[in-house]
Amino acid sequence: MKHLRLPLLALLIAFPTAQGFSNEIPGDSTTPGPVTRGFYFGATSSHFTGEDCTLWNSRYGGDVGMYANFPLTRLLGLQLDLGYLSKGAQIEEAFYPDGTKLRGRADVRLDYVQFAVLVRLGQPRSGFRDEYNFRPKLLGGFALGTRVKTRTHGLGEEFEHFFHDTELSLVFGGGFDHGIRGDRAVTLEFRFDLGLSNVYTDWKNNTGRFLVGMTF
Repeated sequence: MKHLRLPLLALLIAFPTAQGFSNEIPGDSTTPGPVTRGFYFGATSSHFTGEDCTLWNSRYGGDVGMYANFPLTRLLGLQLDLGYLSKGAQIEEAFYPDGTKLRGRADVRLDYVQFAVLVRLGQPRSGFRDEYNFRPKLLGGFALGTRVKTRTHGLGEEFEHFFHDTELSLVFGGGFDHGIRGDRAVTLEFRFDLGLSNVYTDWKNNTGRFLVGMTF
C-alpha cells in the first residue's frame, strides 16, 4: 500500500481546495472557471496485447472513482483522478506456463487503484449558470495503477504472482457535462487506457472505460 500514499495525499488536498475555491472565481469570460470536483462509476472492457495473446478475449469489469478539476485558462484545465477499476482478460483455451494445456475457460482479473494526471480541454468557464448547459470535453494524460487484487480463475493461485505490482498507462478520451442545477452537472465519458508498461512478460493491458458521474 505504500504506492498509494502520494495519490491519496494529492486527492485529500485537492478536494478541500476545490470546495474552498469553487465560489471565489468570477464568472466573466476573461477568467478561468470555478474549481470543481466529482465522482464517477462505470464499466470497463479490457484485453491483453503482446506475444502469445491472440487467444485472449476481452474481460468486463467495474470502475469507480473521484476527481478534482483545476482550470488553467478559460478552456484548459488540470484534472486529478483517483479510481478503482478492474482489468484483465479471459480465454476459452489456455496453457500453463510449462506448456501444459488447460481444459476449460480461464479468467484473469487484475484490480487496480489508479491515480491519473489529465489535461482537460473544455473546462466550463463559469460553471453552469449561463445558457451553455452542454459542455463537450477532451481528456488526455498518464495514469499509474497499483495492483491490489488478483484472481486467476482456472489457472491456479500460483499464476497470480507472475503479474507486476504497478502499471503505467496513457489515458485519453472525451465526453460531455450537462448542467442540471447551478454548478452541478451530469457527466458522461469514454476513456481508453493504453498500457505502456508490461503486466506480465511482454503483455500489456488495454482498457476501454464508459463512465457516468456527477460534477459539483
